[in-house]
Amino acid sequence: MKTFKKSASCFLVIVPHRDIRVRLKKYSDELYKNGLKNVYDFPRVAPVASLFMPLSPDELKHIAYSLRKAAGENKITAEKTALTSFKYKSVTEETEEDLLLIGHEINIPIPDGIFNTCKKKIKSLFSPAIIGTCLMPKTKERHAPLPQTGGLPAVEPIPSFRAAAIANMYWLPIQENNETAFKWKIDKLVWLPKQIKN
Repeated sequence: MKTFKKSASCFLVIVPHRDIRVRLKKYSDELYKNGLKNVYDFPRVAPVASLFMPLSPDELKHIAYSLRKAAGENKITAEKTALTSFKYKSVTEETEEDLLLIGHEINIPIPDGIFNTCKKKIKSLFSPAIIGTCLMPKTKERHAPLPQTGGLPAVEPIPSFRAAAIANMYWLPIQENNETAFKWKIDKLVWLPKQIKN
């Protein structure tokens, strides 16, 4: 595991509770059955930041607290399709690869100053925050879109939710039968508090 973490790219991710992830898994399975091709699967999490190194448990707790405080009593919603760039270390680690992450855009606020205590570990931020469904090559010729959606797979709204966690996610490209594939590991979850007491 230590070798895996050392070789992998690291990201800070928001992890919806299991009921939402199961529903999103069924949704992505339907997309593949209905003709979506030449894309890579993605865990049902929302990348927030690309990291130079993983965040510590105390840093994760601070961010989880700050996100809950910013959200207040509001639930997290994810009702529309969005995409953003997803960069990671290549297999050789000499360059960065760049794909498009497609999924449900979430409305959770990211407060100013949330990363002040760990800003030296932050490489870049994702905008918008998207619960990933799949990764698509940026070269359109390598992507076979669903014809009825005009190029992007339309997302179905998912129930709003309050229960979510944050975690470090390790992401590693591998070569299998001369094809690129990915392995990932989501580290220990730090749950957003149920409520913030004044």
